[in-house]
Amino acid sequence: MPTEFKLKSLAPGPPSGTILQLQGKLSSVNQDTLTHSSTCYKRNDYYHNTCIEMLRNGYHKAYSEMFNLIEQRKLEITAAGPGTLLSLAPVVHENKEYLDAFMEKLTAAEEAERKSEQIKVYSNISELALYFSERKLTWLSHHFFDKALAIASEIIADNGKSLCEASERCGLACESRGEIEASRAHLEKAVELSQGRGTWKTADGDTWNQTSSFHLSRVLRLAAEKESSMESQLQLLEKSVMAADTSKYEKTISTANYHYGLKLFQAKMHQKARQTLEKGLENALVIQNDELVQKITAVLSDLIRARGAEADAILETAEAILKKAVDKVESQGGQCSVDALSQMSLLYNAYKKHQQATELIQKAYHNCQEAKNRERSTRVAVGTVVGNEHLLEYRRQMALATKNKKNLRVLVNWKNLANLQTLQTSDKAEQN
Repeated sequence: MPTEFKLKSLAPGPPSGTILQLQGKLSSVNQDTLTHSSTCYKRNDYYHNTCIEMLRNGYHKAYSEMFNLIEQRKLEITAAGPGTLLSLAPVVHENKEYLDAFMEKLTAAEEAERKSEQIKVYSNISELALYFSERKLTWLSHHFFDKALAIASEIIADNGKSLCEASERCGLACESRGEIEASRAHLEKAVELSQGRGTWKTADGDTWNQTSSFHLSRVLRLAAEKESSMESQLQLLEKSVMAADTSKYEKTISTANYHYGLKLFQAKMHQKARQTLEKGLENALVIQNDELVQKITAVLSDLIRARGAEADAILETAEAILKKAVDKVESQGGQCSVDALSQMSLLYNAYKKHQQATELIQKAYHNCQEAKNRERSTRVAVGTVVGNEHLLEYRRQMALATKNKKNLRVLVNWKNLANLQTLQTSDKAEQN
């Protein structure tokens, strides 16, 4: 008979009942005893739990403000309907980060309010406004900017510093909403409060008075656009120039003087317009702003045509200003040199001094080898100068081409070859 073999286990098995005991221990470790509150916490969303936590800790005012803002927004989204801008905007009550910011800053503000620490209240509300402003949630940032302003108006201990800061921020918020008059009032208040406060500075080192004046200058120009009477526009633009001077920003000063000078020219106040535009031109050249130089030079050109008796004097002044720029940057070469030479050429071109214009623009084009990104704009300037210089010849050929096919062929060749000698050859043949 075959021998029977018994299999033996390689390792001893656990004693009887050990597996059941281990399973019981594991289940007791992994499963907490659920209370009513913990069950609700796991069942509710984060927004609901945030509200409960704020109420449980006694921050009823903070809870009420957050809850009312979010619920009002929900109603607005529902009323707007699907597919609208409101419905596509970020949903605040579904974002954990936004809700945490709400709870942190609003509860801290309420805690400070209980201790009558108004500066801390203002600080927390302002930080919350800036937080939402950075995330483009303007409906929240504007609400808290307004609230910060109301709090700052009650603070006396900081000599108006909080009120100045809050006024500027509210002014910018109003500007973004198109409320120009309200923006102007807030910014004028900020400029007034920061007057003489040299220690109130931004991270860039500029004083608060400078930055508020910078914003005020821009808002005053926007306010002038909404006025219908020339007198009101001139008054606002003059204030814009004064605010720009206070800001000490060259571009702001040049821009303000350009708009004011243009309006003075339209009002036929030519002498004052000339002085204002020349000042703006000087500032534009300091910062080498090509766009502003072109705009101001164009208005000066119109002014010369309107004031024939004073044309030479205006030209001499503008010419002297641009020559300073050319002398200043020509030695540097590159982009700055090309810009300065181009503007000088366009000035001569506007005043029909085509020979001087051609010389300077050719020099600028030669310098394009050091400033490749200026080659295209210089080509355009070359075409403008040369085209104006030979405009009369071209128009005469156009008139003759209606009767003579030979002249039409000359124009076509000139267009295709871009060779001015074809026009000159045609003129000589016609004379012979």
